Amino acid sequence: MLINNIVRYATGKNKSFVGDYVYCDQCEWNGVPNQKVVLVYLGIRPANEPGFIYKYETYDYSQDGTSCIHQHKYDPDVIDHILDPIFDRTERMVE
Repeated sequence: MLINNIVRYATGKNKSFVGDYVYCDQCEWNGVPNQKVVLVYLGIRPANEPGFIYKYETYDYSQDGTSCIHQHKYDPDVIDHILDPIFDRTERMVE
C-alpha cells in the first residue's frame, strides 16, 4: 500500500475525503471486503506515548465528501467459523 499517495493531511477542520482511498484490511479479514477508507495524518506521536510513530485516523470514503470515523465491520458467520474450533478444543482441554 502506498501510504504517501493516499494519506490526507488534517489541517484544522479541512478534511477532504473525495479522491484516493484504500480498502480496509481488517474488514476484509473479518469477511466484509471492499470497505473503502481514507487515512488522515494527524501528526507525530510524543515519545512517551506507545504505538506507531505517526498518528492516523481512518474515515469512511464517500463520493459526496461527507465523513465519519470508520467502524470495522465483520461477518458473524466468518468469525464463528474461526472461533468455534478454538472453543471446542478449549472445552476438551478443560474437561
